[in-house]
Amino acid sequence: MDKKNTLEQRNEELAALNAIAASINQTRNLDQALKLALDKIEAAFGLQYSEIWLLDKQKNSLFLRTHRGLPTEFVQQVPSFKTGQGLTGTVAKTKRPLLITDLATNLKYLRQRARRYNLQGALGIPLLAQEQVVGVMNIFFRKSPRISTETVTSLETVGHLIGAAIENAGLFDKLQKQTQELSALYETALATGSVLDTDILLRRLHEQTQKSISPDALMVALYKHDTDQFEIALTCEQGKIIKPQINSSYSFEKGGLFSEVMRSRQPLLVTDMQSHYISAAPELISQSTRTWLGVPLIARNQIIGVVSIQSFKPYAFSQTERRFLEAIAGQVAVALDNARLFESERRRRQEIEAVQRGSLSLIASLELPQVLEAILKATLNLIPVMDTHIFLYSDEKKLTFGAAMWADGRRLDHPFSEPRQHGLTYTVAQSGKMIIVEDMKTHSLFSNTPSEWDGSILGIPLKIGNRVVGVMSIAFSQARRFPQSDLDTLNLLAAQAAIAIENARLFERSQQEINKRKETTEALRKSEEKYRLLIEQSNDAIYFLRNDRFELVNRKFEELFGYSKAEATASTFSLMDLVASKSRQLTLERQEKRRRGETLPSRYEFTALHKSGREFEVELSVSEFVYQDSMAVQGILRDISDRKRFETQLRQAQKMESISQLAGGIAHDFNNILMSINGLTTLSLKNAQPETSLHNDLKTIHSQTERAARLVNQLLTFARRQSLETKALNLNRVIRELSELLQRIVGKNINMGTALDSNLLDIHGDIGALEQILTGLYLNAGDAMQGEGNIQITTQNIYLDEAYCQALPSAAPGQYVLLSISDTGSGMDEETLARIYDPFFTTKEVGKGTGLGLAVTFGLMQQLHGFIEVSSSQGQGSAFNLYFPAIVHPDEPLPFEQNKPVAIISKRILLIEDEPVLRKVVAQVLERDGYQVTTAHNGQEAFDLLKSGQIITDLIITDFIMPKMRGDELYKAVKTLDLSPEPQFIFVSGYGKADIETQLQVDLATQIEFIRGECLATSGFQIYLCQCLALRFRAAANQSIRDHETPRPDRRPFPALPAQGSLPLSLSLPD
Repeated sequence: MDKKNTLEQRNEELAALNAIAASINQTRNLDQALKLALDKIEAAFGLQYSEIWLLDKQKNSLFLRTHRGLPTEFVQQVPSFKTGQGLTGTVAKTKRPLLITDLATNLKYLRQRARRYNLQGALGIPLLAQEQVVGVMNIFFRKSPRISTETVTSLETVGHLIGAAIENAGLFDKLQKQTQELSALYETALATGSVLDTDILLRRLHEQTQKSISPDALMVALYKHDTDQFEIALTCEQGKIIKPQINSSYSFEKGGLFSEVMRSRQPLLVTDMQSHYISAAPELISQSTRTWLGVPLIARNQIIGVVSIQSFKPYAFSQTERRFLEAIAGQVAVALDNARLFESERRRRQEIEAVQRGSLSLIASLELPQVLEAILKATLNLIPVMDTHIFLYSDEKKLTFGAAMWADGRRLDHPFSEPRQHGLTYTVAQSGKMIIVEDMKTHSLFSNTPSEWDGSILGIPLKIGNRVVGVMSIAFSQARRFPQSDLDTLNLLAAQAAIAIENARLFERSQQEINKRKETTEALRKSEEKYRLLIEQSNDAIYFLRNDRFELVNRKFEELFGYSKAEATASTFSLMDLVASKSRQLTLERQEKRRRGETLPSRYEFTALHKSGREFEVELSVSEFVYQDSMAVQGILRDISDRKRFETQLRQAQKMESISQLAGGIAHDFNNILMSINGLTTLSLKNAQPETSLHNDLKTIHSQTERAARLVNQLLTFARRQSLETKALNLNRVIRELSELLQRIVGKNINMGTALDSNLLDIHGDIGALEQILTGLYLNAGDAMQGEGNIQITTQNIYLDEAYCQALPSAAPGQYVLLSISDTGSGMDEETLARIYDPFFTTKEVGKGTGLGLAVTFGLMQQLHGFIEVSSSQGQGSAFNLYFPAIVHPDEPLPFEQNKPVAIISKRILLIEDEPVLRKVVAQVLERDGYQVTTAHNGQEAFDLLKSGQIITDLIITDFIMPKMRGDELYKAVKTLDLSPEPQFIFVSGYGKADIETQLQVDLATQIEFIRGECLATSGFQIYLCQCLALRFRAAANQSIRDHETPRPDRRPFPALPAQGSLPLSLSLPD
């Protein structure tokens, strides 16, 4: 029978192998094939927890590719394994399966992770392709694995199948890349073959490279042979072309890897720049380059530049990208060389045409710079000279530099201040005759000149009759003789040049006179135009008033008051037509005082009147001046309605903040008093005889204390003294879950309608706070409709821009979730609207409302970083719009919950509380339950007791905010003592950890834990605290107590832990 079962199991495994092989071969997508394989393995072998690692041969490391059944944080803890490292690396190195039956005791493989995630065993299977490791498949077991040799063999076969699939996928990807490269090369040839424009060529190179490789950055450097430098002609980052810098030329010394490629004329691939000795300069991109690949651009056996692709990640490129870039660079180099030749020829033709135009402009132009340039160009066109200069006589009869040009068209950037005294130029000017110097080395005029001055030179006077207006010198690079024909031609050119220069100077002087008149006229026109434009384009209303009549109003004046310019400047129109009745007396008094000559503030505010009768607030600035022998007034009016509204809202916010601080302080103090009363009442109730007068009185006190506690809790919520436990929530879900409750709140006769956005974003919210907000608003709506009407609740995503938020002090621009609750109730007047958030303000009868409902809602919305807008009018109902900041980028999912282990705590407790009554109550309850309690009234006293050795304790329960030494200071001080056993700490505070860190500006240690109550619960905060502590201690130390002592028979049974949701505090202990 066993053989038959074994045979059947073997047949099933073989069938599973066939199924796995078939599923893997169904797709060319590697990730899909791997996931299908793991699914089939689980179905065939019942192996739920598995992962696959792929080998990177270049890095000699394995990286996780996919997993099944394992928590995300488990697989993310180790990003990679070196070959030979851990279970994965060992299997890759040995190429053999490795079975580990007990991970907890195995020091080499996964011990820590196995303990944390309750993994008992593991099996590593090599993934082989042609006897070479391409990856490893790990399978984990929750229990000690009982796996047969045949199953391991079957899994090995699966490993071969998966390895072959990985190999085939790699070959398929390689074939695809080769196809893409050939296609890209063909497209590049088509795109560049007929283009003779360098910029277009470079853009097409960028497009093809981006399409085929998609590098993070691309740069093209072009070599300039005349200067032995190169310039960056193209820079692209993240697929976008970056505007070139002004100075993008670089020498070979500062060219980094670009210079290296140009020198070697060979491609260069640097897989990790951090380990390379040459920089990737020039740095024109925003991020650091990690992988750099450069290929030379060579045409006609000459280097013309370098094309480089770069990545911000190491090892991003391989020989595949290098081969592709070499191929595309060869085509682009030829195209760039053709474009350069075409550009050179085009420039040559332009120069010839420019010389011809210059000759014509010699007699056509009247602008002196243009005339001088035309003379120089005509000279260079006539004779192959090295350079030519022109010096002109100024009005002071001094020779000054006019213009200079070299044979290649270069001009002199820094002109000579004046020619050499007793040199060629001055001698020609003084004599008025041409001087010919065939060899400067032997001529007397150049006997004291620098040795590098050589060649020949002509000095030609520029004369009008007998008057010399300037000198033109023409230099040649070598000594030479001058034929008479050349001298005659140059003399004729000089005569024409002198006439052209004289005409240009006369024209220049006349133009100066004309321009001076034009400038004066233009300045006056511009001044008037500027004043007119300033008035017309101003965002303030501006008027010009003379003899109590408007002579000028601007566009904004028309918009602000509704009157046209014709209406405002009519003789019957006056300033009082713009003033509302409640401000007319103020305006008349100011006008009267101004007539009497009294000094008045230049700026004041009043209520203005629109043509339609609408009133609004304005600010007026006035200035007086004399205009055409009479006094005139210029006024600037600005609509300050928004500013006034903002100031009102700001005052309201400041008032609410002051009230909340006062209410919070009072509530916190009352909370401490109520804790004591509730604690003592609870203890007294246990000792009083039931059904007695004393017992009934104590129950009454206890009940009234709870009622007071609820009111205090509302005050603390309003004052934002209660911390909220926020998490990502969807408002639609909260509304749906509360719908039945909300219907019961308002009654069956009220219709509830909803319009919930199905794509609503999440918010950071506290479920209790949201429930309190919704129920409070529904209660108000139900009261306003007196049992009949309609309530509509809607949700939507909304973006508030900066312009909208300027009028709201509590709002910031961004994405929000809008919750709107509207009713058809009685509505509210303006006076009620102004006070709805005031604490204790209510429109209900005495005893039917606390007046804290909307105040609490206001406080909760501020704690949730949201805000409220309300619109209402009497008889028209009310609408509350609540804006919650939306979670635009949702947080990562939280890891699955893990129970934190609780340390075993024995019965010796040091209790520290500065309130005597609270200290007494807590100590009594703990002692009643069998704990040995020592008390101290502040941290310093407790520290002295511990330091002196007067007491030994296992646990310290302490208040946080105390005189002399706070709780965190005590914690740090105790840590410096050598105590055995080392006591554990539990902090009890009405504030949350985050609140304490914010208010006291302290950074609490992460291991410090808090027990915090939400003010008072039904059983009383401190009493309930002690019960929960005792229950926790009993559970944590239960096993230890059973091992060492027998519990007393007279011990009372401990009360059961309340159901989830009724616990008024959160309890967590330090590890």
